[in-house]
Order: sequence, then C-alpha cells, then structure tokens
Amino acid sequence: MAHGSRSHLEAIDELAAQQAAAIAALDGLMTPVHLLPDAHGGFGLPHGSVFGFDPAAAQIVLSGAAEFDHAFGMRVLRSNLHEEQLLPELLALAEDLQLVVAGPPPTPRSLDGLLVGGAHWAVEQGWGFLEDLSFCEERGVYDGCDPACVDEPLRERWSDQLQLPALGNQQLELHVVDQCLDAELARAFGLQVHQVLAAIHAGSANLGPMLAHGLQGELGSKNLNAIPLESPLGQRALQQTQIALNCASALRQVLSHRLREVVARFWPSSVFSVLCDFAHNSYRHEAHLLGHDSVELWVQRCGAVRAYGPSHGDLRDALNPPGTAVLLGGALGGPTELICGVDTAEQLALSSTICGIGAVAEAEQAGLCRRVARLRPLLCLQG
Repeated sequence: MAHGSRSHLEAIDELAAQQAAAIAALDGLMTPVHLLPDAHGGFGLPHGSVFGFDPAAAQIVLSGAAEFDHAFGMRVLRSNLHEEQLLPELLALAEDLQLVVAGPPPTPRSLDGLLVGGAHWAVEQGWGFLEDLSFCEERGVYDGCDPACVDEPLRERWSDQLQLPALGNQQLELHVVDQCLDAELARAFGLQVHQVLAAIHAGSANLGPMLAHGLQGELGSKNLNAIPLESPLGQRALQQTQIALNCASALRQVLSHRLREVVARFWPSSVFSVLCDFAHNSYRHEAHLLGHDSVELWVQRCGAVRAYGPSHGDLRDALNPPGTAVLLGGALGGPTELICGVDTAEQLALSSTICGIGAVAEAEQAGLCRRVARLRPLLCLQG
C-alpha cells in the first residue's frame, strides 16, 4: 500500500514495488507493506517501508546492505540559547565541538553493560540525566538482550575500533528555528523563532555492520533474507539488531553530554533538553489498531520512523502531548524541518512517518505527520 499523491505513486520505482511484493508474500504478514511517500528500492528491503507480522508466525527480514549501519539514528535537543548569543563565539565553539564529534567513543569498563544497557548504561556512567531517557524510543534501551550473541573475536575487533576516531560516521549540528509552521504545536514543543537546537546523528560505531556481515555469511545471500523469529537464528538476528540499536542510543547519549559540557564553558547557564531520539530502522513488538481492534504485531521499519500521535496509548511522555517529534534533513547544512506524529498515521501506516525531508509536504497531505517548524543550519560538523 503506497501513501502519497498520484504523482508520487506513479513515481515509485520498479525495484521498490518488486521488493514490496516479495515481502507481501511472506508467511505471517498481518498488514500491507506500507510504502511511505519517499519510498524507493533498497538492498532487499524498500527504503521507506513499514509492515507488521503476527507474533505467532513472525519473521525478521534482513537487508542485504551489510556494510551500512542500520542502527543509525538521530537525537534532537532544544536549548535555552538564541542565535544572537552564539554568533560572536561560533568559530571557537565549532573548534571545541569538532573535537567532540571526531573523537573516539568512550571505552567502556564493561562491554556487556554497553551492549545491553544502551543509553541507560551511559547515564549510569555519569553521561547525562535520567530525564533524557523519557524522550528516547524504548526509554533508551531494548531490555532482555543477551550479550553472548556477540562472540569474543568480534568483541575484540570492535573494542579495537572504539579506540579510533569517529571516521565520518557521526555528525553534530546546531540549528536555529527560522519559522514556526504551526504556532500551536511549536509552543507545545517549547520552540520559538531564533532558538538554537542541536541534532546528533550517530550509529553503532560499526558494530551493526560487523554483526550483519556474520549473519549474511551464514545465510549466503545478499538479497532478501527472511528468518522465522522463533528459530535460533531468528532470535540471534533479533538480539543482534537490538544490541546494535542499544549501542547507537548509548553513543548519542554520550555525545549529548559532551555537547553540554562544551557549550557550558561558553554559557554556564545553558540548558539542552532532549526533544526526541529515534532510529531510522527498527524491529519492535507493538500494539496497533487494525480496524477497531488492538492487535499485537512485530513491526519492521526500513528508512521510516515510529511517530505516535497524541492519543496513542504508548505515548508515555507526559511533557510532550502533541505527539512524537521527528527531525527531517539537516545533514551537513541541508534543509531541515521538525515534524510530529499524528493519530491518523496509526491506521494508515502503523504510526510511522518518513525520515527524509524530500517528501515532507506529501507526508503531511497523506496524514502521516504535521509540520511544526522550519530550521536553518548554523553549524554542521562531521566526525
């Protein structure tokens, strides 16, 4: 099922349609394969797709792009600073922040703690605050992960990589609210024109690709790989997927703390509070309304973001009633907008929305989000 205008539906590439059809033929699927307005063909899975499985017959679908970090995601923090405060110190601030984004991740005293604890582990180590976790997917950690699914040789290789610089797979940006597209929603999110926001893009420091290469070697295919979730291999694939997401969440938490430390040297009273933290690919057990009934599903998203509307039963962020916030775009100075989830998206596409800015107007028209504010990049740094 494709979402968007007629022109967007006609523009969906043939590869995306073929891949969606292959997923739709899998056993256990309970929902259509939803193609969002920016959908296009990917590596086995269409980018910009969402679908849900019956928990009793669920499968986990692995992408053939083992070299990409599928745990990549974004964190957005709003500040109490305004553009005119930053401009006189922007060059010095950029120099100090570049050391943060390009530096190696922290060396954990307990690797198991990082793998299974996610952002919770980072907060326990002193990087940030418990309230940060309230606005993260899964509260910053997938519970129940078994660190034993990361074998000793891979642990050693990954631990060695943690000593190296970020090598381009982290980004830190400062943006300014340029225009409030929906004044009521902007106020509800605590936003105003000229306010400074920070965006942190980070993945699992290459752990996800390392794990994916191992699974791909066992499966022997670089195309569509669907594994029954209850099989031993399916359980390991799920565990490894969630461990990589835990790692990415932890690293974004650490970068948030380091950002705060640097900015506080310039403005001691500065505050950066988490607005949202989300992954672009995920596999989750969720409850959704299908028709008039609440149904348990295993929901897989590829190049799509979970974005609850304000009435969703799982939106537990009492301080964030308008819905889940999502930042689109912003990579290295590109156009950026803040959107939020809407209730209509639950029935349309399992409470999902786009993760790229190219089709934001289409997504809003299709009932998958509401546009909140347009941002302007102020500082864009890559590790």
